[in-house]
Amino acid sequence: MTGPGYDDTLDLREVGAALRRGWWWLLLGLALGITGALMADHFLPEEYEAVGTVVLRDRNESSGSPLGGGLGSGLAQAFSLPGSMGPSVDTEMEILESRQLAGQVVDALGLQLRVRAPGGVAPDSLFTDFVLDPGLEGARYRFRARTDGYEVQGLGAPQRVQAGESFPIPGGSLTLRSSGLPRDFTVDILDRQDAVGVFLRDLEVDRPGGDLGEITFRGPDPHTAAAGVNTLIDLYLTDRKGRTASLQAERLALLEGVADSVQMELERATGDFREYLEAQGTFDPERLEDVERAVLLRSEVDELAVEGRALDRILRRVEGDTLPVTDLMAFPPFIRTPAINDLLDRVLTFHTERLELLQRRTERDPEVMAMTESIQYLQGELVALAISYREGLLEQLEQLGAELDRYRESLARRPAEEERTFILEQEFERLTAAYLGIQAQVVQTRLSSIGDGADLRQIDAAEPPKEPAFPIPLLNWAVGILGGLLLGGVGAVSHSSLSDRIRDPRQIAAETGLPALAYRPGHPILLEGTEAPTTLLLLPVGLSDAQLECSRVAREVAGTETLRGARVIVLDLTGPEAIKGVVFDADSLVSEDGPGGGRYRVYPGRGSDVRPGGVRAREVARELEDRTDLVVTALPSFHDPAAVALLKAGRPAVLLVRAGRTGMGELREAYQSLQRLGVKVAGVVLLPRGSRARVRG
Repeated sequence: MTGPGYDDTLDLREVGAALRRGWWWLLLGLALGITGALMADHFLPEEYEAVGTVVLRDRNESSGSPLGGGLGSGLAQAFSLPGSMGPSVDTEMEILESRQLAGQVVDALGLQLRVRAPGGVAPDSLFTDFVLDPGLEGARYRFRARTDGYEVQGLGAPQRVQAGESFPIPGGSLTLRSSGLPRDFTVDILDRQDAVGVFLRDLEVDRPGGDLGEITFRGPDPHTAAAGVNTLIDLYLTDRKGRTASLQAERLALLEGVADSVQMELERATGDFREYLEAQGTFDPERLEDVERAVLLRSEVDELAVEGRALDRILRRVEGDTLPVTDLMAFPPFIRTPAINDLLDRVLTFHTERLELLQRRTERDPEVMAMTESIQYLQGELVALAISYREGLLEQLEQLGAELDRYRESLARRPAEEERTFILEQEFERLTAAYLGIQAQVVQTRLSSIGDGADLRQIDAAEPPKEPAFPIPLLNWAVGILGGLLLGGVGAVSHSSLSDRIRDPRQIAAETGLPALAYRPGHPILLEGTEAPTTLLLLPVGLSDAQLECSRVAREVAGTETLRGARVIVLDLTGPEAIKGVVFDADSLVSEDGPGGGRYRVYPGRGSDVRPGGVRAREVARELEDRTDLVVTALPSFHDPAAVALLKAGRPAVLLVRAGRTGMGELREAYQSLQRLGVKVAGVVLLPRGSRARVRG
């Protein structure tokens, strides 16, 4: 039997056939998908999504070393000070998602109350007040409107409650609103731990960029969604500013500790210098005067240099708009000058009033904008005064530096003992400069603490959403239909793969490796291995009603072989009549027409029944083999005595199975039995499901 080759892979044609056979699976999956979409639309609770934005890091915390640049950087390296005093943005995001902060939001908003029905209703629209203990156990309360109030069903609740009345529940109390209540509603009360878990599940904290944090919260109603975001930000900012103040206090304590250490080193250097001078015994008045004058000049130069560098750094930061102009207050001479001090006081007052206004208004408010313009004008005046003062400092520093250089040249020409004096003097000067720098940083830290935390504020407040974020009807229907079809397709393919019944020739080829074809009346059936005179056996497998089909297939095979030039006799042993006579009688042969006009002869068998022993069938088959090229033998069943007698090596067999009734296990068992007998299986013919074809003629 010839036909296309098949492998053990599942191609698209097999999938298509499985879907056609399992069409009812597709309908079932589609029905389930539509049912799921309807249930999602009607029974899933609605969720509303609100979004807010907050600044997570202050500008002072992002400025790097707590000691600034220049001398401060050197001191930071010398004393192993940290490079940044503020927390990271990632840390602040973890704090926003902490259970402690979530618990505060739950307590502030009463999120232990959840309105189950009707959807989209906030708890405070039903209750004016509610008191819930932290250890409260979860419960559900149903309110049904009656003529005399509301009937309440739930754990420990009274039977009747009037609108506006407060009533106790186990672990707390609830107070109904006096008006605006729905007719029926259901409220769930969660214990605090579950409420915190639900809040964190619906909370998402993201970082859109820079030092900003984006908080997204999904709530059961629009009001709760927006309030959850805004309350979380308010509580976070309160805690954050408290931590910022504590951090500034620790920063100041650190700088003061460093200043104390430098002061102790300075006192030690001063003592060493004094002891060395006393050890000289006598003093040259001229030399002593030079040394004292040099020390005084050096101190004045250092003070002016420190003031100049501090003023330069402040001016650069004002020009780059990296620090507020109020940092000019860190410059002591400005504080001592009445006119400048008055300007600084006015700038600080305007800054304070502006920060208070920003707590209630936006930056575009006319009053805020007017105050901002005033601050900018005063800042310009301060900058101009600072520039003039810096020019005077530079001129004075240049004069003192030239005089100090003359004294240094004089001291450098002193004898060897002066070298020791010079070294001690340099140590004294270095520590003096360090001490002055640290003191300047202490002043700057104290002034910076005035405006610390000003950048920590909410940028975008969350607004109650107008539409729910979940469920989305169109999305539910699309997912339900596609998911149902996919589920039905998987069920159809799986059912086809797991079923043992034979339904398709490809299934036979994939399982057994045998060539197989579907039987269609009137179509030729091509065979293999029939070149030499032989007997071809047609054996039904697992069929009790295939005699007619077997006889018909035998005639189709015979007609096909006659077209190929072979002489063919059909030995039909499927009928009720048996074979009689030992001597072959040519008159017993009946000629019939095959497909395409080919003629073959049929020996149907007549007389007494000899099939119980099968001896006569074997003799007739041998006689027919001697007189023709091919004997096509139609047998009633696989276990018929005649079939047992005719089975032997060299006689090929064709197996007949019925679609939808014969199991693959039966076919495999028959195939293995023939292999043990040495009988070659030429192929398998798949009979139509429920066929009742009649034998022609």
